[in-house]
Amino acid sequence: MPSFVQVHLGRSFEEAVEFTVTLIGKYSRAEVRKMVAEIVPDHNPDVQGTRMPSRGLPVKKVEMRHGDGRKLVQNLTPGSSFLLAVAVNLKAGTVLRSDWVTARTAPAAQVTAFDSQDLQGIRRSTCSSCSCKTFRLYRADALPQRCSNDVLCRACGCPVASHKKCDMEPAAEPQTNPIKKADATRSALRLKDEAGEFDLSLPPDATFWSQRELQLFVDSRGRFNPRVWGQKRRKLPEPDSAGRLSSNGRVSVVVPTMESRHIFHEQLWSVFDLQTWADKELIVVDTYLKSPSSFFEEMARTDDRIIYASFKIEPGSDFSIGLKRNICTHLSTGMYIANFDDDDLYSHTYLETMVTNLKNSQSDAITLSSWYVYECETGRFGHVDPEASYGKLNPEKADQYTFGYGFSYVFTRAVALQIPYLNCDLGEDYEFYKEIRFRNLRRAKGLDDGDDDANHVREGTKTQKAWLEETDEDCGVTLYRNRATGEIRYDAPDEYEPEKKSSSKKEIDDLSLQFLDPSGVELYYDRYGICLHTLHAKSTSDSYAQRQVPEEEVQDLDFADLNNIFANYLNRFPRTKSSSTYIRRVRKQYRTLMIRTSAGDVSVEVAAGATVGDVKKLITAQTGALPEMLHLYRNPPTAGHGKPDESECEDLDRVGPRTSELWAVLPIDRGEESSSPIAVNISGNTIYC
Repeated sequence: MPSFVQVHLGRSFEEAVEFTVTLIGKYSRAEVRKMVAEIVPDHNPDVQGTRMPSRGLPVKKVEMRHGDGRKLVQNLTPGSSFLLAVAVNLKAGTVLRSDWVTARTAPAAQVTAFDSQDLQGIRRSTCSSCSCKTFRLYRADALPQRCSNDVLCRACGCPVASHKKCDMEPAAEPQTNPIKKADATRSALRLKDEAGEFDLSLPPDATFWSQRELQLFVDSRGRFNPRVWGQKRRKLPEPDSAGRLSSNGRVSVVVPTMESRHIFHEQLWSVFDLQTWADKELIVVDTYLKSPSSFFEEMARTDDRIIYASFKIEPGSDFSIGLKRNICTHLSTGMYIANFDDDDLYSHTYLETMVTNLKNSQSDAITLSSWYVYECETGRFGHVDPEASYGKLNPEKADQYTFGYGFSYVFTRAVALQIPYLNCDLGEDYEFYKEIRFRNLRRAKGLDDGDDDANHVREGTKTQKAWLEETDEDCGVTLYRNRATGEIRYDAPDEYEPEKKSSSKKEIDDLSLQFLDPSGVELYYDRYGICLHTLHAKSTSDSYAQRQVPEEEVQDLDFADLNNIFANYLNRFPRTKSSSTYIRRVRKQYRTLMIRTSAGDVSVEVAAGATVGDVKKLITAQTGALPEMLHLYRNPPTAGHGKPDESECEDLDRVGPRTSELWAVLPIDRGEESSSPIAVNISGNTIYC
């Protein structure tokens, strides 16, 4: 079928894709209600012919002005390939789509001293139309016949007039590294980061900042002062006289959000509040155009577990998701950090399950290797298992699925301080966990890259720190925390050793990380529904399910026990589609359930969501025992008694996914006799009941 929408690619910029859109056939621009560009990473740019994006990759959606003229998708990675398509929503309700085309951003060119100057020699800095941090002259625009007003920035593609004028002094040579600690001694910085050069005034106390704090200030362009906001941190848990903490460690639940997602905030707080983990806090970093979250402003005044940081922004100048996550890390005080998506559901025991498995594995990070999803437009539930779906056919895609979704990341604060997120909106989660895996791979190979302590706890082939060195940034005091016990010491323990000499760059560069190799990142396969990931029209990522989960199985899952929260969640989104984009056909899951009896054991295969009545029918088919003869219990009989000391299971009771065995009390165990007994065969033994 021919497309009525055509995309024509334009010039290549370092962080932007330029294109125009043409409607062909019977449609005109007067009929257009909305135009949305969709862009996904392209990991196979050399493939010829008609292209379609790989399922499961994150999709960036940008609403465009639907008039004539050039269009830009910005804040992309330099030197990368993408697949681009445009969806055109007509006023009549019809949606037209273009074919996918391959687009590329230009490689990041070396920055010279004069790149930030326009053709008149005036130095330019931040862009008022997008999040670009400085002006860099587009090389083709340096021709003398070009009008200065037509000159473009080679980073973002915006006109020179969109970039703020700076002083007329000659531009200094840019810094080799993004930020240096010595820069804090200046009253103002002329800095170079991945976006180029820009000027930034520093507050007087910046002399005492760490390099990480400087980077937060620079990435936010001065809107986040790390020391001012650091005063809002909660106090660290107080150890007892022996230096031990009363809890298993604090967990900081961290959430980047924005104004359009304020509708999810009450649900977010509710699932946080219901977590069974005792010592927890909620860090929410919010950006808004008109107003902050009224819900969290009020809750932060009444609940001291909540740190709510809100920032007013101008159009096109939002913080990236990576920056918001790094701000969350800075404001947290927990030993562990758990990412929550504001629109997802997390069962009561989610933190308990994930942090316990993280501690038991002695890893620095954990994530779900399978998860449940809810597609709002169709009202369908699905189960995602990347390795089962793609592991053999496409391990790269399976790797991106498994390690690329941040909604289920749980990790130590120590590793987040060492390895910050990239300051971007696309792929920051995957790159964060990939760097953790690379670091663990270097450890396993005995290659220390200089950021690691030599003092470790060893468990099999895994190597982890026993004592973590941290800094209380409010007062600059160094402390040592035992990752196993939570004990805090202010003097270096005898077991603590200084870091080893760094390995050579060549040794480190020669390492290769294999797809689906967790390299020390713990994976948790979710069979119980401890998390429900939401797929809706405003989702920033797609998650394709291997199978549709039937309703009876859903009722057995942990997130269904959230009662009113779950009911309100289901009613939040209207059903607008009958066919699913992300979820395949219904397929029931079966597992083995052991039935214990005094005459022997019976093994039955039960479907997920099965009731006790269903189990009785399976036992009848296998043994000949009538359903009414069977009294089923969840625990074994009490010694000296014929039945357990508990109530009998009702036929409508659900067995539950965590139940692996039931106990059947037969008439003979209860001392009951029948005038017409029937033969019952159990494990080859025939008894009469």
